[in-house]
Amino acid sequence: MDPAQKCLTQGRGLMSDTTKKPLTASGVRSYIRQEVLTWPNLITSGRFACVIGMFANPNEPMTVLVLAIIAWVSDGVDGYVAKRFGWCTQLGARLDQYADWSFGVALLYTIFNAEHFTLTWYNTPLLWLISLYLLLRMKYWTADTTNVAKLKTFVQFAGGLVILGGHAWELDGLRIVGYAIITCSLPLMFKSLQSYEAQYK
Repeated sequence: MDPAQKCLTQGRGLMSDTTKKPLTASGVRSYIRQEVLTWPNLITSGRFACVIGMFANPNEPMTVLVLAIIAWVSDGVDGYVAKRFGWCTQLGARLDQYADWSFGVALLYTIFNAEHFTLTWYNTPLLWLISLYLLLRMKYWTADTTNVAKLKTFVQFAGGLVILGGHAWELDGLRIVGYAIITCSLPLMFKSLQSYEAQYK
C-alpha cells in the first residue's frame, strides 16, 4: 500500500473509531483536536485563503503568482506533514481534494483573465479540456484521489504557475512553456478519470 493510501486508510480508522463512541462534550472536543484542528488541515485551509486572494486580485499578475506559488507549495507540505507525524484524517484527505479542486478553478480563471479571455490555437483546447475535467471531477466528488491523479495535478499546477509567471514578467516564451507542460498532463488526466470511474463500479 502506498503512503498516501495508507494515510487515507488510517484517517478512515480514526473517523470510524470516533463516531462509534457516544456523542459527549469530551468526545466532540477530542474529535475536533484529532480530526479538525491539525497542522495539515490548517495548512490546507491556507490554500483556500490563497484561492480567495487569487479571485480577489485577478488583475495583479505578480500578486496572483505569489499566491499561486504559496498554494502549490502548501499542496505538498500538508500531505508530507500528515504522513510524517501521523496526522492523517479522513477530513484532511477530503479537505485536500476540495482545496485542490478550488485551486484548479482559480488557476483557470486567473489564466483566462490574464489573457483577457482571448482564445488561441494553443490555449483553447487545453483550457477547455481542463475545465471539462474539473466539471467531471465533481461527479466523482467522493472518490479517493489516486496516484496518477496526484501526478496529473502536480504537472497541471506547475504548468499553470509557469503561465502565470509568463504574464507576471511579460515573457511570452514562458507562457508557451507552461502550455507545453500542461499538454504533457493530458494522458494523466484521462487515466485519472478512468481510475475514478473504476471506484464506482
